[in-house]
Amino acid sequence: MSEREKYIGYIFIFLAVFIWSLGEIFLKLIQNYIGVFAYTFLRLLTGGMFLILILGIQKDFSGVGKMVKNNKLILTLCIIILTSSNILFYVGITNTLANIGAVLCSTSPIWITILAIFILKERNNLKTKFFGILIGTIGVIILLTEFDLSGFISSVFLFGNIMALGAEISWDFFTVLGRKLQINEKDTSNHEIKFTFLSLLLCCIPIFILLIFSPEFSNFLNYPFDVWLIVIGLGIVNSALAYFLFFKGLKRVDTSKGASLIFLKPIIATTLAFLILNEEPTIFLIISSILIIIAIYIINIDTAIKEDIQINF
Repeated sequence: MSEREKYIGYIFIFLAVFIWSLGEIFLKLIQNYIGVFAYTFLRLLTGGMFLILILGIQKDFSGVGKMVKNNKLILTLCIIILTSSNILFYVGITNTLANIGAVLCSTSPIWITILAIFILKERNNLKTKFFGILIGTIGVIILLTEFDLSGFISSVFLFGNIMALGAEISWDFFTVLGRKLQINEKDTSNHEIKFTFLSLLLCCIPIFILLIFSPEFSNFLNYPFDVWLIVIGLGIVNSALAYFLFFKGLKRVDTSKGASLIFLKPIIATTLAFLILNEEPTIFLIISSILIIIAIYIINIDTAIKEDIQINF
């Protein structure tokens, strides 16, 4: 693949990470008006329907049936995992400190790299990648904790921390499985859009069942107009567009390399807080930004040295 294609892939992934960073800010604005299951259901449903609309405009639904038929196990796992990830995320974040939850959610490159080794057979430059991941993780921890690590080991937040970490690993598993399915269906046109809309809409089924049996159902669809606007906007942009851009980018670069850009998420969020909320940047932002940029560079180095690592299956 040409260098130009790789750069385009990185741009797509960066845009996805940027959109996800914006999403958390808007979610804060509506969290008191809509419950976990209702929000997740409507966001995924809106995102999936928007992607169907895109395919309808292009008149391209070819290969969807074949994709389902040939990848039943992967799609089933994706439904279970993505549903679990959404639920675990909200349970985790509501039972731990916000900054600790953000650190745990920023460990994505670690788990994606490990999963990609076994599922996608991506084993190039492993030592270099893990060294970069270590530096990036340190940078994220410095930014979000400012060297106060007490919350990580506090028994009060232990349950929430475990749930948040489980949510992140689940999402990473979904990401790698999604990349695996796209490799299997590389000859299918618009396979990124087709995989994304299938995943989003199929996940709506178990989430809606949970919604029906939850207290949220009594107030379902009874939301203020501005809440509807944000939910629909997040469904289209934060779910449909961001997932599409992310998988579109992963088609052009190694999964572990592309995932390294997720380390930028806390920096983007902190920068947006400065621009929107006038929160002054600290020395910790400067230090962590330098470490994270170095980490991303190291992870994405292409070396000609073949590492002496054997993995037995």
